[in-house]
This record gives sequence, structure tokens and C-alpha cells, in this order.
Amino acid sequence: MDILMNKQTNKQTNKQTNKQTNKQTNKQTNKQTNKQTNKQTNKQTLYILKFYFLKSVYICCKKYFNKFKYNICILWSSL
Repeated sequence: MDILMNKQTNKQTNKQTNKQTNKQTNKQTNKQTNKQTNKQTNKQTLYILKFYFLKSVYICCKKYFNKFKYNICILWSSL
């Protein structure tokens, strides 16, 4: 009887421990994944904003850039 109870207790304890460990591992993994994803998304968003900003500046001031032989590549590299 004692062996059966110990077996059942161990099974329950292991189940609970595994559940807790998995929960913690998943939490940490998700945190790391989200951090990396956000970093990449922010970087891409920054490039998009930079592009549209430069495009609007270039379109707005095109005649001046042409006069001084500037182009969008020079603008891009200056930021």
C-alpha cells in the first residue's frame, strides 16, 4: 500500500514540478522572443520612417538638390 501511495505522490509531484518548470521556461522564451521581435520591428519601422522622411524632403526641395547636385543617396548616408 505504501509503495502505491508513494508512486502516486511522486507522479503528482513530478507532474506539478514539470508544469511549473514548463511555465517558467515558456515565460522566459516568450520574453526573449518578444524582445528580439520588437527590436527587429522597431529597426524596420525606423528605416521606413527614414525613407519616407527623406523622400518627402527630396520631393519638396528637389530643385535645390538638383542645383547643388545632391541626390537621395547623399541624404540617406548623412542620417
